[in-house]
Amino acid sequence: AMYVARPVVAARAGGNLELIRDGWNGFFYTPGDSWELAQKLRVLHEDQALRHQMGHNGARWAAQHCTEARYADRVLAAVRSARRHHEDGPHAG
Repeated sequence: AMYVARPVVAARAGGNLELIRDGWNGFFYTPGDSWELAQKLRVLHEDQALRHQMGHNGARWAAQHCTEARYADRVLAAVRSARRHHEDGPHAG
């Protein structure tokens, strides 16, 4: 959604906490709280200026943080960490 300049409405859980800044590029709602979810969607539906600003903020954030190069760096870091863990583990040597 952020890549196409749309605000995100996401459950306040898991990886969403790393991606969304509540009120800046989207909204959080409490998992399982459909009334709160509906209220957040209503705000975005009724406030075009807010919707556009949050979408713009999200698009800028995604362009900076969700690049192929950054993803590749994270994958390589995870592989290196796993290799070190394996080499230093109980079966090492």
